[in-house]
Amino acid sequence: MNARRGALIPLCAAMLVALAGSAGAAPIEDKASSTVQIDFPDGVMRVETKTSGFTVATYWPEGDAEQVHVLLQQRVDIVQREDAEGPATATVKLAAWRVADGADLVPIFDLTADGEAARVEQIDGSDAYVAVTRFGCCGALDANQLYSLENGRLLMEYAGTPAWLEVPNSRGVVRIAGLDTAWSASLNPIFADDRTLVGILAYATRTEPLRQIAIRLTGGTIDDVMSEPELVFMAEGKEPDAHFTLWSADGKTDPKAIAGASLRVTFTPDYVATIPIVADELDLAHAKTTGGLALSTLPQD
Repeated sequence: MNARRGALIPLCAAMLVALAGSAGAAPIEDKASSTVQIDFPDGVMRVETKTSGFTVATYWPEGDAEQVHVLLQQRVDIVQREDAEGPATATVKLAAWRVADGADLVPIFDLTADGEAARVEQIDGSDAYVAVTRFGCCGALDANQLYSLENGRLLMEYAGTPAWLEVPNSRGVVRIAGLDTAWSASLNPIFADDRTLVGILAYATRTEPLRQIAIRLTGGTIDDVMSEPELVFMAEGKEPDAHFTLWSADGKTDPKAIAGASLRVTFTPDYVATIPIVADELDLAHAKTTGGLALSTLPQD
């Protein structure tokens, strides 16, 4: 659990990025400044920071032998008050461009999300993702939003770290799973509206969300399951792992070959949900649960 609160966000100096283009092309240059404003409305110290920076990420798209370079700009705007535990407001703005031949910048996406930090997230050795984080307070888990760096799609919200399944020798076929919980810093209103809901399990490709599964508690209280849950992929005869290689699908690129594995969520030893994966679908009809957990499909946004 991360309860990082109370400290002022450190200032960052103005940043400059220069990317060398192809031979003879002018370099790409940009800059972003960081600012701070401190005032005392109602006699209480208020601090507003605007921190900007750049990251250059490189990845190989699924099924493509040519790597892609992406310039990502992150701007984090945070307002903190001395009389409040967490930030009064916290916003992350992201803009991404593909670095094309000739050192041209091709826009990919521009988005704004609630959060206090952003980073390029590496999954299965690929930098094709960006995560926006809201830090937990008072025992709450950190909450993250995972976006595809390839198209800006929101793939999932999750607490902790995501798990992934890779198909070897398939030119990059990957499935990602993440679990958000009712005791994370999530802003998802569904948790407040449904007190039996303890988790949302998400399943996605590198570029598109596929499924959301609601995990509800049919007996007991939320205290019985409150934990840092473990999320793993597993298959018969193989050790469960958050970073799983599906050797039974070796060399196959058809998504329907993603089968013979399961996704397991463990809140505590008494509260476990195991969901088979059949033809790239989460098979709730044959899922197994313990401790009074119930599973159902949520509509995809």
